Amino acid sequence: MVSLDAADSEEVARGPEPRLPPSAWRWPRQFTPVILLLISATLAAFVYFLVSELRWWEFQTATWDLGIYQQALWSTSHGRPFYESADYETGGFSTFLQVHSAFTLYAIVPLYAAFPSPSTLFAVQSAVVAAACIPLYYFANAITSNARRSLLAALLYLASSATISSVLYDFHVEAFVPLVYFSFLYCFETRRYLASGAVALVGFATMEVVPALLAGVALCYGIPELITLLRRLRNTRGAWFTPLLEWPRTSALRFLASISLLVASVAGYLVLLEIREVWLAGWLGVSSFPPSAVMGGYTIGASPSTLGLSLSNLGVGLGWKLEYWVLLLSLVAFLPLLSPRSLALTLPWFSFTMLSADLNLTEIGWQYGFLAGPPLIAGLVFALPRLDRIDWRQFVRRKLRGNRQLVGRPSGWSRRAAGAGWLVPASLLLVTNLAISPLGPGLLGLPDGNGYRWSYPAPPGFAAAVQLAGLIPAGSAILASDDLFPLVANDLNAYSLHWDYDPTLVLPFNATSPPTYVFLAQNRLYAVPPWLESELYNSTIFGLRGEVWSTPAGAVLLFESGYRGPPVALAVPQTRTMVIDPSELSLGPAGYEAPDPVSPTGVAVSSAAGSLGLIAQSAGYVIAGGTYLLNLYLHTWTNSSASPSPTTDALTVDANAFGQSLLFETSVPYGPFSGAGYAAFNLTLTLPELSLEVVYRFYAAGANLGVSLAEIRLTPTAG
Repeated sequence: MVSLDAADSEEVARGPEPRLPPSAWRWPRQFTPVILLLISATLAAFVYFLVSELRWWEFQTATWDLGIYQQALWSTSHGRPFYESADYETGGFSTFLQVHSAFTLYAIVPLYAAFPSPSTLFAVQSAVVAAACIPLYYFANAITSNARRSLLAALLYLASSATISSVLYDFHVEAFVPLVYFSFLYCFETRRYLASGAVALVGFATMEVVPALLAGVALCYGIPELITLLRRLRNTRGAWFTPLLEWPRTSALRFLASISLLVASVAGYLVLLEIREVWLAGWLGVSSFPPSAVMGGYTIGASPSTLGLSLSNLGVGLGWKLEYWVLLLSLVAFLPLLSPRSLALTLPWFSFTMLSADLNLTEIGWQYGFLAGPPLIAGLVFALPRLDRIDWRQFVRRKLRGNRQLVGRPSGWSRRAAGAGWLVPASLLLVTNLAISPLGPGLLGLPDGNGYRWSYPAPPGFAAAVQLAGLIPAGSAILASDDLFPLVANDLNAYSLHWDYDPTLVLPFNATSPPTYVFLAQNRLYAVPPWLESELYNSTIFGLRGEVWSTPAGAVLLFESGYRGPPVALAVPQTRTMVIDPSELSLGPAGYEAPDPVSPTGVAVSSAAGSLGLIAQSAGYVIAGGTYLLNLYLHTWTNSSASPSPTTDALTVDANAFGQSLLFETSVPYGPFSGAGYAAFNLTLTLPELSLEVVYRFYAAGANLGVSLAEIRLTPTAG
């Protein structure tokens, strides 16, 4: 006899719960899932575009990688197929197509030729990334037959931190991968094998990593069919042909399609590699594929060694790698784990990242979220139908009784909960993804991943920098800082400095053959090679053509070879007095900081008793050309019983700037500043043009003399 507990008895006595009319769960006609999907995709594309533009205005975009695509597309429209100087400088490549199989970029060459601006690339990328949610929705609907859950999967993709942080990092061909990937999954799931083959060809022509990702799709669909066939063969006890004859036609086609896809993926990757390494040079009339010795940092090849893969790399940042993948899984609520076969989708890229020593591959904020995210979203889609097999009401009851059986026949309560109760956890999942994406205000400016580096306020100075770049005639030989390069990338003779100093860059310029124009940002001065730094302020070689006082990249300067006229000032420099507090100075070996009630600022930087050498130095400042009055508020003393001569040097002060010899060097005598308080030492300083990284240094010059510095003032004068 079956016994009922109190809760079950109450449910039987109450009878079955009334079914709600079907119309209660219908969406309003104007808000059908498809309409909501299109609205969401449009809104997402708009937000992606706006923030991408903002990052450009803040000089967060750079040669690597926005400038690469700008110059590649521009050069293609001007007769040099996908030439870009950045990969020539670092790897010896004569076309971007030798780096990536990005042949689909030919489709946007006419658009960029008509509108040659980073905004064009941002618009294309934003639209393509957002449009990927449409085939994802239809793929999910084919799996779940549930429009609302399909909409959830699409929204989760749009809001994913992997998606957002990748779309905000400049422009990349990887952005086309989700659209191709989800389109292929939809065609393959709905058994449109010819259409899926066409999509696969487009994917192969998009990027060489697509064959690897599609190999994961082949495993995901082929392995379950193979397991089913092997079980049938095992049960027939030797009559192997019988289960083959009885194998359902749909299953046989799915298995054959999976095998064909796997073979095509391997063959496609090898063909793409052959095209890049051998055939392209003849097709395009460019230089041969560079030897591997020149290709530091490039992962191109068919062997693990050329791809930088090794079992020994498992230990390189293992904790970091695992943390990355656990984080990505958590952002899809670990649902792919409910569908083990879907893990095959992630296997190719997961294996690559684990066997590589490049930790950028496992860091949210680079373009690789376009490769890691879609397989996990697809895994979530495969897991959604399994949620219907869980009776959540019985789950809670049995948990309370210690019974861990989860799978059962869904009750009416759980069916209704599945219809509407998903809204709360789904909303939390979406909010969590948005919160840890670059759109989350608390995460702006993170050092991890370039996609996070931006801020909300529109910065000043950008328009002036664009105007300054406009002073460069078309076709000029240009060398630019990497964050300014997108402003001049539409020039076949434009070259970029690295984001840090790199003496291995292959540049067509040197001390005897400098570029015609040098376009520099203050925050990249350390990347300027020494030979060029020594020539920029040499009036016999270069002249300052124009200047912008302040931008997000600091001051921006344009130097022109042989220019002798006055610089064009495109932004008015600050004219107020510059005041440097002693606490802002960096202490040297001979200095210390201490409170001083006599000091005008209440604190002073002083020389240590009996010490000689550097007391302190300032940070680097930008100072516009002109005449200034430099005031140093000083106090001197002696620790000797003998009275020193008033003319004895107590302090030596000098200043230098980027690219220039000493601006001045002077000595300060002991006597005039040995009174009870502080007195001003005055010096007139004339700068012929805007100077960068002006640094003041203070040295103790007297063996038995001490000096205290209370304040530094630099005041513009009319003279």
